[in-house]
Amino acid sequence: MKTVKRHHLMLMRPGFEAALRDELSSRFGLEGEVVCRAGVALPESASLPAVKATVFARQSLPRALHIASSDINVAAQVVIERIDVMTKRGNRQTGVWTLHAFAIDDDDQLRRAKDIAKLVMQHVRSHQKEFLKRYVSPEDFAKGERVASDILVQIYVPSPTDVWFSAGTVADGASVWEAGFQRMKTLPGAPSRSASKLEEALLRLGVSPSKGQTAVDLGAAPGGWSYVLASHGAHVVAVDHAKLTVKNMSKLKGRIEHLSENGLTYLPSAPVDWMVCDMVMGAKDTLKVLKRWLDAEAMNHFVVNIKLPKANPWPQVLEALDLIGGYGWAQVSGQHLLHDRSEITLLGRKF
Repeated sequence: MKTVKRHHLMLMRPGFEAALRDELSSRFGLEGEVVCRAGVALPESASLPAVKATVFARQSLPRALHIASSDINVAAQVVIERIDVMTKRGNRQTGVWTLHAFAIDDDDQLRRAKDIAKLVMQHVRSHQKEFLKRYVSPEDFAKGERVASDILVQIYVPSPTDVWFSAGTVADGASVWEAGFQRMKTLPGAPSRSASKLEEALLRLGVSPSKGQTAVDLGAAPGGWSYVLASHGAHVVAVDHAKLTVKNMSKLKGRIEHLSENGLTYLPSAPVDWMVCDMVMGAKDTLKVLKRWLDAEAMNHFVVNIKLPKANPWPQVLEALDLIGGYGWAQVSGQHLLHDRSEITLLGRKF
């Protein structure tokens, strides 16, 4: 077994390592290196961007230590030694801490991660009782009100011979959710899984439609996004030549109006509170639609999916970010959400 010097490690959906590396270089002037599955490393001396400030990063492991070993006992011992040092230096702290042990889309490595975590927690229960008093479960850590000094201990296992360990604080900008995955509950009655994607997008935007607001869903069929908007209380104009398949429409009290028109060319006669779009077409066509709406000042919020090219997606993402950043809105961002695959979601709030 050998260890290497520490790095900041940023994680993303597997297959998008190059996209994150390009983003870090283009937006933050940072030269990252792909060092493991779903992992890009930055020098420890680099200024680590917060996960929420990036498009492609889903989690970060600040000042992460790479443990090159296939033996879970060896890996656990290294982690234990680091935690013992950390607790000696920080026992005066009063903040809480939790432990995330995970892999990404790999059941075998997930078992290894959990086995390592089990050994670490056994040690903490036996030898670090004061530290143990400040432990909270990962679920409570994510859902509770966190302060900058709360500690996130992470164990990431990307392969049978590699373990990454990090102990950072909330101030480092990592996601409070394990591996950055905040899974959304499936909405009863939603006609498609895409409903969960919009719910996640609204959560990231920090605001949702409310009763009495108006919304337009471009390319609405089969109706998943219209269903979400209406469930929040908005009156929705669902624009699509295809039929909607929303069940129990009567329970939504007439809040969805189906308009058989072309989502590419539709504009409302008066500005609406929300415009959402998840049409299956190329990114350039989607951006043309979004630009028309922005130029017309036709909405106050937007959630728009753009499909990415399989090869070299970053230039297309950068074009999208440049577009939404040019209108002076209070909040705009692009996010590669948990429910996104070869696409990103553009978010905007005017006020």
